[in-house]
Amino acid sequence: MPYNKIYIQNNLQELRKSYHMRQVDLARMLGFKNEERLSQWEHGGAMPGAINLIKLCILYNVTPKSLYPELYKEIESCLNSRVDKAIEKVNEETRSVLNGREVAHTAPIMSSNSESNSCFEI
Repeated sequence: MPYNKIYIQNNLQELRKSYHMRQVDLARMLGFKNEERLSQWEHGGAMPGAINLIKLCILYNVTPKSLYPELYKEIESCLNSRVDKAIEKVNEETRSVLNGREVAHTAPIMSSNSESNSCFEI
């Protein structure tokens, strides 16, 4: 699900409950006056900024991938796709430079294992 959709799937509520915390308790730990922002994050209507994401990861002893697994997969897929395209461009440019010369090795100079064609736009 793209970032700009209404709902951003996450595991925030499940993690909080696994630590037997109420929203108001976690909100106070994060330095908020109330739990409104935390509720928005848990229900997927908004995402924490970088600092608050790091705070959540520290409090729950998890990675961002654990908090937002679907978003992580989409971003990873996008980056892999972009890396593949950049690698292919380098390979093409290198082939054009070497064109006309006798080259013993004709395999790609660089490679990547990604098979994703979709790209996540931020």
